[in-house]
Amino acid sequence: MADEQPAEIKPEENKPMETPVEEQPAPATEEAPAPAAEPQPAAEEKAPEERPAPAAPAREDSRGREKYETIKLETINYGTNNFIEVSKKKAPNGNVFISLSKGWYPANSPDKRYKGGIGFPFEQELVDKFKNALETVVKE
Repeated sequence: MADEQPAEIKPEENKPMETPVEEQPAPATEEAPAPAAEPQPAAEEKAPEERPAPAAPAREDSRGREKYETIKLETINYGTNNFIEVSKKKAPNGNVFISLSKGWYPANSPDKRYKGGIGFPFEQELVDKFKNALETVVKE
């Protein structure tokens, strides 16, 4: 029984992987190695300097999210380290919208951390209704 292999393991899987002949290191010699030929890019691959520039710059942050162009920004600080941010932004597709965000400043850092936010289209009628609703709520 000690000589038997488990049924799910095949004998081929127990062999060590062999390195292809091209990738095996050359034996060490005391002679100076011959200068290596400069590698040429493959036919379907272009050298980096020959690649065309992208049509539009990448608009993504470090997390891969779309980045929006900020047209106007107002920050309202309150409390010890909190803020409300009101901004007008432009999406990559050209749509303009209003963004309201709430966040905080970490200790000993000028960076902003966001807790949440909302956005809505920049339509004057909608902006006016929002302003009127805010003024009404504040009065009462």
